[in-house]
Amino acid sequence: MKTIEINFEDFLITTGKTKMDILVIHAFFSNYSGWSDNIPLEKVKVAIDNSQN
Repeated sequence: MKTIEINFEDFLITTGKTKMDILVIHAFFSNYSGWSDNIPLEKVKVAIDNSQN
């Protein structure tokens, strides 16, 4: 699949796994999303590794 990247203000939104900051993604899910509070970091890593893009 083709990697999609969008620049938004000071942020890069990407589907490229190598550019994702897993610790930031985990912090958001674990602390701010509401539906995945306290999700383990390993579970986020596995989800990203198993995604199709």
